[in-house]
Amino acid sequence: MKKVYSISIVMLLMTSMISCDRKPNQKINNNNETNILEHNTIKKKKPIELVSEYIKEEKIKQAVDLLEKMNTEGDYLAKYNLAKLYIRESYIKPNEIIGLLKESLKSKHKKYAAHLLGYLYFEGLLGVEKNYAEAFKYFKISGGNGHELKLDRIWNPFIFITKPGNYYLGMHYYKGLGTNQSKSMAFKYFDKTIGIASNPFAHFSDNKNIETSFQPEAEFMLGKMYYYGEGVSINIKMALYHIKRSYNSEYPEAIKFWDDYKLWKYKSKI
Repeated sequence: MKKVYSISIVMLLMTSMISCDRKPNQKINNNNETNILEHNTIKKKKPIELVSEYIKEEKIKQAVDLLEKMNTEGDYLAKYNLAKLYIRESYIKPNEIIGLLKESLKSKHKKYAAHLLGYLYFEGLLGVEKNYAEAFKYFKISGGNGHELKLDRIWNPFIFITKPGNYYLGMHYYKGLGTNQSKSMAFKYFDKTIGIASNPFAHFSDNKNIETSFQPEAEFMLGKMYYYGEGVSINIKMALYHIKRSYNSEYPEAIKFWDDYKLWKYKSKI
């Protein structure tokens, strides 16, 4: 009986030793599998993600090289991003930048490129000659909703557009730039720019399909149009509301208009 008991103890000890030996090995195998998985995850990064990393790390040459490779492979989004990088780094001539942007209009992201094209033609920047007809055409393609601003939140160095496309469309219609003048259409687009659809006291969420960013320039234009009755009925209360908001943002034209027309006299109507 004692012999059997001793054998049982020995077998139990051997089993425990084997189990102890296996656990570290199993852990090492798990670590190896994790390392392999991480390695494969790195390998599977999309080229555009690598470009974003290069930009953040200020590895501009690597970013340009990769985008140029993607460009030769017919990647239309790469053409758009390459054009922006050329703009930032002043690498090539404006005509080549315009060419890249126009080619990228063939992609599903064409609204981004269209907005940037409209901006360059409207402002006449980077050696691009002002052309209001071209600017109007591209802002209409982009939808006028400031797509460039939204896209560039992940590429901070590229943010250089300060107004949504709706503001530019408003100016096109207000002054008749590249299209027939229409004060009512101008009012519509200025209204969309600030995200207030005819009622400044309504909550922005009531109009989910329009811009909700405050723009002092658009606020001033709306206020002025209410004041003169341009494209909308004269409404002094609404005029004061919008011009005052622009004034409070220290927009120079609003400050001048407020003082020249002594709008402070109507303080009780605000």
